[in-house]
Amino acid sequence: MAGEILPKAMARVVERCGTADCAVFGDCFMDTLKEMQEELLGVPAKPTKALPAAQRERLVTLVCEVVAESPGKIPDMNSPNPSPKMRELNDLVSQIVDTQGSVSGVADAMKEAMATCSER
Repeated sequence: MAGEILPKAMARVVERCGTADCAVFGDCFMDTLKEMQEELLGVPAKPTKALPAAQRERLVTLVCEVVAESPGKIPDMNSPNPSPKMRELNDLVSQIVDTQGSVSGVADAMKEAMATCSER
C-alpha cells in the first residue's frame, strides 16, 4: 500500500512545497504528508510514534545523501532509475509506514534531515 501512496504523497509535496523557502520546507513537507494521510484515512493522523534511534538515524542519513545527489533540486522519489541510496530510502520509508501505519514518524525524521543535512 505504501508503494502506491508514496508517489502521490511526494507529488503533492512537490506541488505545495517545491517553491517554499528552505527555512519552512521541512514544516511544509511534514504538514503535507500528515494532511494527505488524514484525507486518505478520513481520520486525524495518529500521534507520532518515536522511531527506533538506529532507524531514525539511517533515515536522516539517507535523506541527506539523496539530497546531496540532486543539488538544487527536490529529489525524484519516483524516478524510474533510482540511485541505490534512493532505492534504500524508498524501501525504508515503506517499511516504516507499513510498521507504524502512519507517515508521521517519517515526516518528523525528514523534517530533522532538512534541518541538519547541511551540518553533516
